[in-house]
This record gives sequence, C-alpha cells and structure tokens, in this order.
Amino acid sequence: MTTLPAGTPVTIDGTGRGVTPVSLSLPCGARRIGLGRPRYLPVERELSLVAGAPEVLELVHQRPQHFLQITSNPAGAEVRVDGRVVGRSPVRVKVTGFERHKVELSRAGFAPVQQAVYSRSADQGVSLKLTRVGAARTGQRPR
Repeated sequence: MTTLPAGTPVTIDGTGRGVTPVSLSLPCGARRIGLGRPRYLPVERELSLVAGAPEVLELVHQRPQHFLQITSNPAGAEVRVDGRVVGRSPVRVKVTGFERHKVELSRAGFAPVQQAVYSRSADQGVSLKLTRVGAARTGQRPR
C-alpha cells in the first residue's frame, strides 16, 4: 500500500497497522481499509481479499475544499484568486484547503492590492482595504 504523500497512518477493520508505504499479510475476506492524514480528506475502501491474488492499493490524498469570504473597503472591487477572476467583492470563493492562494483586488480609482492567504479553515474571511489614487487635475498647466 502506498500513498502520496507517504507516511499516512493505515487502519484495517478499525485497527492501526502502520504507516504507508506498508506491505501487510491479511486474512481472506472483506476488509475495510482506512487512511487518515491531517489536512487531507480521509479515505476508506472496502476490499475483498482472495488467496493468491495480492491487492495493490495506490492512493493520492486529496485536500478538502474550503471557502474564502473576500470583502473589500470599498466594496465592488474585481476579485482574482490565483489569477482567475471570481467576481466582485464581497464574494465567496471555493479554494483548495490548506494551501496558499493569491488574492488580488482592483477597482477604478484605487491602487490594486494583493495578499497571499493560507486557507487554514473551512470558511475563512479575507478583508482588504483599497487606497484611492490621486485624481488628475484638469484645467491647470504644468509649471
């Protein structure tokens, strides 16, 4: 049994049996395989083991989905997450959990702002303040 990443605790029928990568000899019949790793979705598989027919289990762990609730002051800024336009603030965006994401906001008349956000909880708030840029003066000549 192997996983990516390696080092995942393994349970067989609810009993701990080591960490991946691991090779086990198990009795024939139905077995419930459990794999659990912090910050990844848990995996459970039902296997029916038959004598003389080895089972090979290779799994890539998946991160859970999280949500970022992105607000800005003032509201109405275009929001990009990881380079993709996701709407105007305030906006709720689904992201991959326990990873770093680049949040960018822009709005006419304001300096763009960006922030790296590590998604550490299932529903996380991100609030950014936009700064007004100087308005051009009309009707005046340079000196």
